[in-house]
Amino acid sequence: MKALLFVLTFALSCSTAFSQVPSFVKSMIQRKEYDRAIAELQRLCKENPNNIEAFYVLGNVYYEKAQNDKRAEDYRMATENYRKVLSMKSSEKQAAVFQLQAENTIRSMWAIVFNDGVSAFNEAVQDKNPETRKLRMDTAIAKFQLAIEIEPDSMQVYLPLARGYIVEGQYAKAEPVLREYLKKNPDEVDAYTLLDYALEKQDKFSEAIQVLEDLVKRGKATPDIYNRLMVAYIRGNRIADAERILDKVLENPTPDTKKTAVPLLRYLAQVLADSGKYEAAIYQIKRALDLDPTVSDAAYNYAVYNIQYVDKLRKAYEDSIIAASKKSKKKPKIPEYTGGIPYYERALAVLRPAAERENTKQYWRLMAKLYALLGRNAESKEALNRVNSAKEDS
Repeated sequence: MKALLFVLTFALSCSTAFSQVPSFVKSMIQRKEYDRAIAELQRLCKENPNNIEAFYVLGNVYYEKAQNDKRAEDYRMATENYRKVLSMKSSEKQAAVFQLQAENTIRSMWAIVFNDGVSAFNEAVQDKNPETRKLRMDTAIAKFQLAIEIEPDSMQVYLPLARGYIVEGQYAKAEPVLREYLKKNPDEVDAYTLLDYALEKQDKFSEAIQVLEDLVKRGKATPDIYNRLMVAYIRGNRIADAERILDKVLENPTPDTKKTAVPLLRYLAQVLADSGKYEAAIYQIKRALDLDPTVSDAAYNYAVYNIQYVDKLRKAYEDSIIAASKKSKKKPKIPEYTGGIPYYERALAVLRPAAERENTKQYWRLMAKLYALLGRNAESKEALNRVNSAKEDS
């Protein structure tokens, strides 16, 4: 009869969610014999998967180990066991206490790990040594990753993690982190700019454009976002779209919009010139100079684009004469091309104030070239003399 009563009592204890952890196991924990305690607790959990106290105490032991050795695996195991506690259903009052404490401890672990990551990140940013800086940033990234494992919905971690990846040049890893963040925070401007940067660094210009256009549609675009969008359009070879945005920005220019538009116009002009569209490049660089005539680099490029455009016109002129005389056996005599004169004169007018202002060798060399192209040899020689006394090019 006593044997039967024991069996019934044991069966009942196994069927409930609450079951005591033996005192000898708790004594092991007090003596900091963590590995022995873990082995016993794992045995208890295996014997009775509903032993909520065993899972809770096991989580505590791993958490205590994590506090001492900072091992990521201990934090993971603590989280795993606490999550098990939270998933159990029990009417026992003590079980509710375990669950509340498990939930609070998960939050505490998350805060510890996240703050460790922030500290490592800040130390990395301030570190002047490339080797130790990388080690610190790797630590920060690992801590942020662990914080997400502990609390997957902790959106506060995602942006620092993405920034860590970007600092390390791991743009492909930053991209999914930022996309996941934006699913729950679709109006966060910083996340859009970081994602745009990560995409452009991977030459994913079409996707970068889509990200920025989405932000514009949400009505969250700032002047910086419009600038980024224009740059993305230019890099993505969507020149017409870039020009459309620039035209809109410059409809009623303010000092701030002028200041930001000038470098964008210069960049657009260079892209156009690189693709052989010199006339369009001249137009855009002239717009930059109209906004700020003191930008010497723009004046220099304006002169260069004019020379390049005349070279293109001259070649087309010569090719047309050669094509027209193909039926004749005689080699055609090509008259001197004079269509470049107005372009050279305009280039000189724009370049001279910049040359006087900068007084460097490259400016006076270009001045000498323009004078020579116009046949003004005395002035070309004078410009060359200025090269000798001018400052070295920076």
